[in-house]
Amino acid sequence: LNCKRVKRRQKMAKTYLFLTCILAVLLREIVALQLWQCSSDRSTEQWELLQDKTIKLKSDHNRCVTAVVLKAHYGQHLEKGNVVALTECVNDSSSFLQSWTYNSSVLTLSPTVNTKLVLRPGGNGQGSKISVEERDIHCGTQCQWNVTSDGRLVNMASRLCLDAPPSAPRTCDPASPSHSFPFCNTSLLWNQRINDLSRRLSLEEKIAQMIGPFVPPILQLNIGGFWWDQTCIHGIADDYDMGRYSMQTLLASYVTIFPHAIAQAASFNVPLSRRMAKATADEARALNRRRYEMGYSDEQSWCLICNGGPLANLVHDPRWGRTSETYGEDPYVISRFAAEYTAALQNSLNSKKYIQTVSVIRHYLAFSGPDNEGTFSAEIGLRDLEDSILPGFQASVLDGKALGMMCDYGAINGTPGCANQHAMQEVLRSMWGYEGYVTDDWGAVNGVYGRHHFVNSTAAAVATSFNAGVNILYNDGSRSADILADINNKALSQFVVEDNFKLLFTMRMKLGEFDPINENPYAQIPYSVVDSEEHRKLARQAAQESIVLLHNVNGTLPFCIPGSEVVTKLCSITETRYNKIAVIGPTANASVEQYTHSYAGLPSYVIRPLDGITQTAHEISQGKVSVQFQQGCDINSNSSDGIQAAVDIAKMSDVIVYIGGLSAAVSREGIDRSDVKLPGVQPEIVSMLASIGKPMVVCLVNGAPLSFNLTNIGGVIETWYGGQEAGSALADVLFGRYNPGGKLPLTFFDQSETLPSMTSYDFTASPGRTYRYYSGKPQWSFGYGLSYSTFRYNNVKAARSSSITACSNVTVSVSVTNTGTVDGDEVVQLYVTVPAQAVPVPRHSLQGFQRLHVEQGKTETATFELTPYQLSYADANGQRRVARGNYSLWIGGHLPSDQHAPGNVLRLNVEVQGQAASIDGRRRCKLVNG
Repeated sequence: LNCKRVKRRQKMAKTYLFLTCILAVLLREIVALQLWQCSSDRSTEQWELLQDKTIKLKSDHNRCVTAVVLKAHYGQHLEKGNVVALTECVNDSSSFLQSWTYNSSVLTLSPTVNTKLVLRPGGNGQGSKISVEERDIHCGTQCQWNVTSDGRLVNMASRLCLDAPPSAPRTCDPASPSHSFPFCNTSLLWNQRINDLSRRLSLEEKIAQMIGPFVPPILQLNIGGFWWDQTCIHGIADDYDMGRYSMQTLLASYVTIFPHAIAQAASFNVPLSRRMAKATADEARALNRRRYEMGYSDEQSWCLICNGGPLANLVHDPRWGRTSETYGEDPYVISRFAAEYTAALQNSLNSKKYIQTVSVIRHYLAFSGPDNEGTFSAEIGLRDLEDSILPGFQASVLDGKALGMMCDYGAINGTPGCANQHAMQEVLRSMWGYEGYVTDDWGAVNGVYGRHHFVNSTAAAVATSFNAGVNILYNDGSRSADILADINNKALSQFVVEDNFKLLFTMRMKLGEFDPINENPYAQIPYSVVDSEEHRKLARQAAQESIVLLHNVNGTLPFCIPGSEVVTKLCSITETRYNKIAVIGPTANASVEQYTHSYAGLPSYVIRPLDGITQTAHEISQGKVSVQFQQGCDINSNSSDGIQAAVDIAKMSDVIVYIGGLSAAVSREGIDRSDVKLPGVQPEIVSMLASIGKPMVVCLVNGAPLSFNLTNIGGVIETWYGGQEAGSALADVLFGRYNPGGKLPLTFFDQSETLPSMTSYDFTASPGRTYRYYSGKPQWSFGYGLSYSTFRYNNVKAARSSSITACSNVTVSVSVTNTGTVDGDEVVQLYVTVPAQAVPVPRHSLQGFQRLHVEQGKTETATFELTPYQLSYADANGQRRVARGNYSLWIGGHLPSDQHAPGNVLRLNVEVQGQAASIDGRRRCKLVNG
């Protein structure tokens, strides 16, 4: 399986390497040059050969003939689509652009002098692209070029001139052959336009549009190819291979990278996450617009389909490798974040006609480990499905209005996710009213046969999946022949193909692909928003708010170095307590992907923890505080070679900051963990450093729960994968520039806890899955997090009588007072305990949260409105019901049963009288007997 995974990743990497560069080059105004007839009447570029042997545009000496050079861990190579391009001139050898120089009629790539520019074999016609051969032998006239007196750059073999390609009209532009067709008429309804388009295409052409992720152009109608794949969960992603390459040099594009999804959930600030989604969608649209402005002829519509949208999967086991991509273990938290992030990505509420991007919700239905290439079938009861698994997906549809859904590799109760007609047709479309499209995960339809053996052939897998509700294939290979065979064998109806085609092109039309740019507000978003100062500030705020202070004893934090308001009020000192800081650990100064992790693009900068600490210490102390660094150990290594050097600097310091955690090598897609311990020798080095007797803080850089011995440790800070501002945010918390207020979105189990098998999806079997059913004693509970402030709750009340009917809403409010000495944020949490039933019900279930900023000595009010759905439970048949009886509402700053934070949680009893009620798939309440 590992060999298969590596081969698949290598194939994926090669494909995406080319595709990502098409987007990447747009950011630096790169125009791919091609060969054209010198005698053509189209305008040609005028070139000039300068003394430095570079070739520049005669009308603009800031524009040169260059190459796009990609650098990865295995070496460097030229990006095939842009081996020769018109770009800004470069003098920096570290740039991804390198200039071609002209020497004795040969173009060579400086400083690689043995690279000669030659025609691609067989490319002797107009519009030929150019390739290179790295050889130091005579290659005849193919290698020879001439700069003519009239400024032409002519290849001596073909007699063709180097020039930029002409810009092609968009599908419905006046110059396009399709301009007069009804599907280009913006005054018609979507279905009228789609019907006109459909009747112009053959069955085979429609089938081709169902085989992604890249679907081919429809040349006779001037419709470009379309790319149905982009990941957008914490910024625009280009590095599909998730950390295998050095992101600093692989990608040529810069985007803003925010904290990962699990970190966003830890902020418990849904409006903040929505702002990140909107920023990501804005950058996506700006990059898409950039492509059109540069006149690219490949016609791939980049960045419009967020195929990697929010994960609505619930983390049922903390060892799952994809925990960092999720919003944690609570159905309500997942529902809120997934729905709001989706709504912001699509942004359909701000335009009556268009959507900004399409958000694809992953991975429908149960996909949270074990991650074993999709061969696993989870045994899940109807109650657990409705109670824990479905809510996030349901909310994404009902509240987020999601237009994309991805069925998963795995299976439930023996039925593969992409062949589950009940899940996709009855639940998704009939019960929830879903109107979007369904794609399979990477090759998941193939897996219906190849991995699960649910059917007896690949063709049968395709027919079964389409009949079940899949609308487009995602990297399942060329399946046109299988689809045609299925139609001929009556296994698949042409009407299914027709419906799929219309649904897919409805998405493309709603994105504005066939409409004038000036009619679509999203198509006009300027490139200046990409990596803008506003987005950078948002990235820092998001990283700050995601940090969770887990442990703080004996005034270890914040560091008492005069210079911030928090320190001044908390420490009551005038002299620096810590003059020497020892920073130790494998994630203090790691590679970029350690902080951006999976599915991330290339930020223009990343502030590592060591950078942030060093810079902040210097600024606050005006150079009086010194910072020393030793890595101590590799993040996953069992070698202790560097530990002694780390111990030596720790002994000479006033305070020790250990920065460790997890890496993609041990926890990521395709790789689950066997326990929740720090990997490698990290537990040993933490113990040795703590035994020195100096104040010590452990800072975690990770995306999943970790556990370790807290003996002699004064502080623990959870920073997650914090994105490009990770180090700045951590330093802000350490030095008191920012008062932390994040909370844990999942349970941190003690390392001594014996966890159930990851294959078990029984949430109620002892000791229970997630905080809602777990009966043990974790190291840190869901919802836990400290602050440099303290808060008092009082005056909890319901807006109406404490007696209600089953279909009534309940409004609850509480006053929160900051009793500390500094301003701070408090996440107010509302939990519900329903009356005992014949089936298991959660011990506590979060049904409301609100992050309040409360100034020192001031009081703020948090108000929640609970719907009947939020008071309901799932019966044995998976039906939602509201029972009669007494409900306990718990409101405070943490889980009611959290032994680490006793008190500070108020209780309010509400009684449901009269008839019970049932809740349908669209959350409609109906009174029933019984």
